[in-house]
Amino acid sequence: MIAVIQCAARKRRDAGHLRRQDGKKVKFVADPAIAPADTEYVYAHPDEMSDTGVSWRQVLVQYNASPANNPYGLLPASELYDRPAYRQLTDRLGSSNVFILSAGWGLIGAPFLTPDYDITFNATTKRKGTLEVPTGTL
Repeated sequence: MIAVIQCAARKRRDAGHLRRQDGKKVKFVADPAIAPADTEYVYAHPDEMSDTGVSWRQVLVQYNASPANNPYGLLPASELYDRPAYRQLTDRLGSSNVFILSAGWGLIGAPFLTPDYDITFNATTKRKGTLEVPTGTL
């Protein structure tokens, strides 16, 4: 059996971040232009060009291809969301049989190392920089 579950707005507080070459953490949002000013993060959209000349999405795919010791502390998608249902589903079906429909990253496998991001399908979310798409309208 294969299961697909939608992502959740709340991520674990200990979720890692991709980083620019200067070490600054990247927080992924739907619209970086309206993200709040922040000294801790640089805001970016997953499809924007990174400072390495490829999109952040490509950076993440490359990171997953050779995570070494996972220096940025990214979490597997099944562990990123702050709800036990993701881990329980993976425990029951196996990580190769669980996929998550991520508002930020698309359809990803449960073991895919995923950074913290603030893009959601939840229409009730009112944070700046958050994509507001009613559930079921992709």
